[in-house]
Amino acid sequence: MKVLLIHSMAVHGTASMKAMTGVLGSKLLPVPSLWLTGLTNIPGHKKFMPPFEEILIGSLQIAQNLNEEICLYVGYLGEKNQVDIILRAIDRYRDIIKMIMVDPVSGDHGRLYVPDEIVRAWPKLIAQADWAFPNFTELKIHSGFSLEEQIEEEWVVERFQQKFPELSFLVTSLDRGNELGILMSENRIFKEYRHEKLDQSFGGTGDLFASYFIDQYIFKLNGAWESLTYAAQQTLLAMKATIEAGESFLKIE
Repeated sequence: MKVLLIHSMAVHGTASMKAMTGVLGSKLLPVPSLWLTGLTNIPGHKKFMPPFEEILIGSLQIAQNLNEEICLYVGYLGEKNQVDIILRAIDRYRDIIKMIMVDPVSGDHGRLYVPDEIVRAWPKLIAQADWAFPNFTELKIHSGFSLEEQIEEEWVVERFQQKFPELSFLVTSLDRGNELGILMSENRIFKEYRHEKLDQSFGGTGDLFASYFIDQYIFKLNGAWESLTYAAQQTLLAMKATIEAGESFLKIE
């Protein structure tokens, strides 16, 4: 099994593809959806579009030729048309794609940071997935609510589950006062894990969490709850190490 990772790749900063490569290494087949000179919060960064369809189809064809089973993971998208390209690839290579995971990167902290046309296209991919890793902002917008609406968390979760009834998902960074919560729905059974809230936050922690979860769940064959717990603990340790080192970007060793 390999993880074919569709995500952005930034030169400066630690997030997206770089953060996940640090954990999964040679288990990854990286397919960049967007190249950047730096993370989007770095002033002066520039974006470049790769020949996405050619890289994706060529990579999947080689995997098929090698009889390699694939977990397809989709994160940051560079353009709306990438959704349809991915959907066609899923249909074409369904015999080797054994699992689909998505991080529907759209926004955070109550605001969007990708174009609205990409946000509107995401549900088609979420509907194909076995697992999703949204934050609460993404859970809300992909449940059909506007960001301005004041909706109880449990209603948002219920609407999302109704919209995607076969989907298992993890909702990260839920504010629980002095703690942060991670809500898991697996086969429509809910559990919540909590850990301490730090004073600082870093980009890429969601990507790091997902990569640890994937490593435990797919490659170590642990259950979802055990994988979640391990991923949360390792991500917290990485954040503490980053703070202790005085680094501006997430430190992964």
